[in-house]
Amino acid sequence: MPRTSERGSSLFDETAGEFARGTDALMQQQRYKRGDLIVAAAVRHAVPGGFILDYGCGPGRIACLLGDRGFRVRAVDPSPEMIREATALRGSTDRVDFATLGDPVAELCPGTYDAIVCSSVIEYILEPAKLLQGFYSALRDSGVLIISFANRLSLWRAYAELRFGRSAPHFALQVSIQRWAVFRKLLVGNGFRILDGPIFFESVFDKYNKLSRLSGSRWIGTLGLVVVRK
Repeated sequence: MPRTSERGSSLFDETAGEFARGTDALMQQQRYKRGDLIVAAAVRHAVPGGFILDYGCGPGRIACLLGDRGFRVRAVDPSPEMIREATALRGSTDRVDFATLGDPVAELCPGTYDAIVCSSVIEYILEPAKLLQGFYSALRDSGVLIISFANRLSLWRAYAELRFGRSAPHFALQVSIQRWAVFRKLLVGNGFRILDGPIFFESVFDKYNKLSRLSGSRWIGTLGLVVVRK
């Protein structure tokens, strides 16, 4: 199954608290674009009230948003500190089960989930095709995968890598940064059918209401979100 570096696991443990607080701030300001897009995609394409795997759930905010919309969610992450942040949430729905990811083979049991959410994960995976194969197997018939990918065409990404490279270690750990045409072939080549997207998002312009729409351009948004069906 797919592998990540040991340095990657350590980094996510170290930054779990900072990431959780940053996400909470965006949610309070109603500027959590990532969460809005993923929840909207799940509501639009997944079985109502279905069983969703949030693979690489981080501090668990998206998983709880999905639970609040009536889905049952299994949320896993390889970082114990990320799961600690997730389980510390108060007032979150009891429809979400958080766990530290151990054996990916055991987690991706065939025909288990109605939908899988995978946000900001595959770019850190050394063997992305194997991860997609695991997702395909774990989905029930006609199940959907809601997945983001790191957008190679993003000019903001290119600038940020040059300007903030040393202070943005997450960029340095990303081993799979794709143009949409390439990522589409990877999805289709592993059996998926494109349903929706890509929708591009996430850049410095998200901080400014009047400029936030610029992140929706494939030339600016550092991430693309796509929905595919088994």
